[in-house]
Amino acid sequence: MNLFGYQIANYREEDTFSFRNGSGFPRTYALFGATWYRQAFTSLRPVLTSSNGQQRYLELINDTEQNPKKIKNIRVLTANISQLLQPFNWQKRQSNGQMASLVDYTVSQLSPDQYQTKVLDIPYNSLLLDINTFMLYEIAPFSIVTMTVRYDNGNLTDLLN
Repeated sequence: MNLFGYQIANYREEDTFSFRNGSGFPRTYALFGATWYRQAFTSLRPVLTSSNGQQRYLELINDTEQNPKKIKNIRVLTANISQLLQPFNWQKRQSNGQMASLVDYTVSQLSPDQYQTKVLDIPYNSLLLDINTFMLYEIAPFSIVTMTVRYDNGNLTDLLN
């Protein structure tokens, strides 16, 4: 990619987070939204399994305020197979202030040739993780879900293409 006469290499980034629901009931969490994270009730904030993961998660959501990320893929790993049936409910605040919703039924991404039963890869073409976007995701009781978010560099020239 060429930006203002400088050659910039396209690079891929990824982050891995493990979210935990320690209660005996399914809980819905708001994931990956900076503004939502600060304004949400603490019951909607995700619980991460490590302090290092918590620090990286906060860095990611703070970074998306100024540097949007174009999501390429999300990998979900869990010991609870029924967790893979939970849809991703993406929420985005539009420029008019209204909320738009996109529900991804992740189970539709399971391949008949897939031999790993507790892994799911969800590809995306143009999902932008920015200050106005977050995901509502339900985690089963006493479950841990590990998500690896792979994204391309979301700089201005990528967003305009």
